[in-house]
Amino acid sequence: MEPMHPGDRAYRNTSIRLPELAVVSDVLENLTFENCSIHGPAIIALQRSTLNQCSFEGNEEGLLWDLGDRTFIIGAIALVNCTIVGCRFQGIGIAVPPGQREAMRQGLGL
Repeated sequence: MEPMHPGDRAYRNTSIRLPELAVVSDVLENLTFENCSIHGPAIIALQRSTLNQCSFEGNEEGLLWDLGDRTFIIGAIALVNCTIVGCRFQGIGIAVPPGQREAMRQGLGL
């Protein structure tokens, strides 16, 4: 495995501590993750990003964080226009916008 670097645009077949990528900014944009083990602790907010064949550690109650009527959140890592394929997430929750919990639950197979 190659060492990760916050300036990289693609990560493949490696282990990543997501908070280390968000040191400079809490918005990670236009990145590709393939077959990675992605570790928290972190809450992610998916924005125009795709997850394909990924798995998450934990159950629905611990994994999905409902945002309620908030339009702004502090402390979450936004993944914007990212492609995430075949990755395993550990210690990471997902911020869920209002009205999207069921779609998110079904999409993740929970």
